[in-house]
Amino acid sequence: MPVNVAATPANAVAPTVGATPAALTLNALEPPLKTSAKPAAFARSDLATRIDQLPMLDIEQLEDLRYLPATPGAKDDASDPVGGLIRLFQSKAVERMDIIENCLANREWKALSEVAHSLRGASASMGFPRVAALCKDLELASRQLAEANAAAIDGAASTTGTAAGETTPPALASQSELDEVFALTRYYYGQADAALHEWLAATAPTSAPPGDERWPVF
Repeated sequence: MPVNVAATPANAVAPTVGATPAALTLNALEPPLKTSAKPAAFARSDLATRIDQLPMLDIEQLEDLRYLPATPGAKDDASDPVGGLIRLFQSKAVERMDIIENCLANREWKALSEVAHSLRGASASMGFPRVAALCKDLELASRQLAEANAAAIDGAASTTGTAAGETTPPALASQSELDEVFALTRYYYGQADAALHEWLAATAPTSAPPGDERWPVF
């Protein structure tokens, strides 16, 4: 029976439903990503409310992706309780968040936009809707900053204010706002990863295939 993650509060990990199979306890899996406490302040007043309205995980989507190999065209491995595709997403997601953090520190807005776009698509495809939504915010805000910087370099940016009849340009996100959105991205990824970890344990097969010493791995 799948874990009802969609109804889980934003600041809690999905509860275990039923007993975890003896052959696969949480201790047998790699611990989920550890995150700090949820940021208390939000630069945009509607951000927390908007993100919390989304489910933590899309279980139906994950059920379709489970057991799929990381390499397209490779044979599915039903003996693997996780699947190569999910493993690949987890490793790449952490890698991309590290790159985003570095881009923020160095104010590399164009690169940040590109990496956030990549993580947004992967998170949406893998059933991490909250992470995908936050990555969309990061992508769009950093893209605006990159375009503004490019316009300034090209001499297209006005230094005297908006002329009569011109449209006021949209307000750009500040560094602190982007930092807070990214802090939330890491937080919600950690929450979703923990819920995924528990769901995989709760729904795994009850025994390993004979002679397969590597099972289960995570």
